[in-house]
Amino acid sequence: MLIYVGDMVTRKLIPEAVQHRVFDRSRRRCCLCAHFDSDYSQKEGQIAHIDRDPSNADEEDLAYLCLPHHDDYDTKRRQTKNLTPMEVKTARDRLYRFIEKGGNLAIGEQPSTGRGADRKTLAGIQAAMNGVPDYLLRHPNFGGCSFSVNEIEKFEAVVKNKNKPEHEFIDPELEELRWRFVSEGEVLFEFLMSRLRPVSYQQGMYSLPIEWRESAPDRLCKVADSLDQQAAKTALAYHELVRAARKKLEN
Repeated sequence: MLIYVGDMVTRKLIPEAVQHRVFDRSRRRCCLCAHFDSDYSQKEGQIAHIDRDPSNADEEDLAYLCLPHHDDYDTKRRQTKNLTPMEVKTARDRLYRFIEKGGNLAIGEQPSTGRGADRKTLAGIQAAMNGVPDYLLRHPNFGGCSFSVNEIEKFEAVVKNKNKPEHEFIDPELEELRWRFVSEGEVLFEFLMSRLRPVSYQQGMYSLPIEWRESAPDRLCKVADSLDQQAAKTALAYHELVRAARKKLEN
């Protein structure tokens, strides 16, 4: 609705829904305070018309400004250059993007960067791998060792959770290395499940069939060597991932 004083249009009332949008998107933060002073605190302010036309109530023309900046923006200067509409629009759009991406208004910092998220991913993978005994991968001896069901389940948790978001890297190189590791690990796990058998005299323990030692020693050696090689490939892929991630994420 336009308000008239005589024959002059003075202002078009901004619809409440549009006002709400401006307040909500800005969180009542002055975009010029944020732009010039990195000040993201809440301000007493007003909705300003960027094109300085009070009859234009289009949301694209509106920005929330603190009282001093609003007064400064509407003041016509003679000696110095006024702030331009493009400057205000740029400042407003940057503030909106900052808020939409979850920026911390208390300290003016964006949420965790991709590097920060990748550090958390690495820490999560390493924490999961801490439950896997070193001898299962780095120093395997499947021809002479037995493994507890608990150790095998911990290894399964690492390689079977590969599609969960918390285990994915943002960095494409690290994500490729992660997939190589879990793919090698999944091959090893499936191999283990098809070859290991419960140890009759040790509850909860698994090994290659004990009877092979006498009935099929060549088969035992062949299967054990294959498992040892796959375990070594899995360990190598894991340590390549960790080395690359530490190098990229150390700073």
